[in-house]
Amino acid sequence: MMKKLIIFWCFLCFGFGFKASAQQMGLFSQYMFNDYLINPAIVGSKNYIPIHLSVRRQWVGITEAPVAEQISTHAYTGYNFGIGGAIFNESTGPTRRTGFNFSTAYHLVLKQKSRRDQLTLSFGMQGSLTQHILDKTQLSTYIPDDPTIMKSYNYQLIPDVGVGFLLHKSKQFYVGISALNLIQTKKDLYNLNNVIKNKLVRNYFLTGGYTFDFEAKHKKLSFQPSVLFRMIEATPMQFDINAKLIYEKKAWVGLSYRHKDAVVAMVGVRIYQMLVGYAYDITTSDIRNYSMGSHEIALTFVLNEGFNNKRRNGFSPKKYKPSSPSL
Repeated sequence: MMKKLIIFWCFLCFGFGFKASAQQMGLFSQYMFNDYLINPAIVGSKNYIPIHLSVRRQWVGITEAPVAEQISTHAYTGYNFGIGGAIFNESTGPTRRTGFNFSTAYHLVLKQKSRRDQLTLSFGMQGSLTQHILDKTQLSTYIPDDPTIMKSYNYQLIPDVGVGFLLHKSKQFYVGISALNLIQTKKDLYNLNNVIKNKLVRNYFLTGGYTFDFEAKHKKLSFQPSVLFRMIEATPMQFDINAKLIYEKKAWVGLSYRHKDAVVAMVGVRIYQMLVGYAYDITTSDIRNYSMGSHEIALTFVLNEGFNNKRRNGFSPKKYKPSSPSL
């Protein structure tokens, strides 16, 4: 029964986008470790080159439930600019979404007394190209050679763009807003000849967080609360409340509450130049009766740490200084 429900969900997602718009973009629980997933303004804001890989297995226990993978990287290029890109793949039953994006950002320094006291406004733009694929061989219909399925497309290439703004003060706080799928390109794998306006809808993200540093028994600790508001046109607003505790900049634990969806437990450690994170979603929605939660693994490789300290040339009177690795 659940397999049929998942297949039906895929039909809605790829055939009638406005019915399942919340699933038109991949969802990762550890986005706070890789802000680039939701805001292109982050590119070039670090004094190292992060190579981030994430794998997410959603709703364990349900056949053909969503599986997502992504790899992304970005770097500061000098002159207050940064560039970045990502490759992603998401599959659910007979449907798959594969593509890439490219982003660039400019970092305008508003105030600068020291590296720790640098207030910056960043603006980013992103272009993407996504291939939506439907494997018709995996579909079983009540009517043999159903014409709706037979005349459907096997795949479509969908271009789109996004923008983002980020106000941040070194590693103390950040406030960001971004919008993706701005073009709202029409997608219709089923090639339906009707009045349905099947298109990608805009996704809006509002984020904010603060870092509190303190010492306990001569050990350095950091506490980082953060929030995320997610609004997708034609659906109710969703929000996440996150909290993370960092020990000696080497290990962390975290907890997240996703409104009407899940409670997420997170843990991670830094091993030399690699950050390893794991998240487990405890589903709180009705699907918990069929699912054993969701698993997510994230790896970040820190390359050329500190190299941007030597590349602070720029046209701006106040030259941007990228920040060090953030756990």
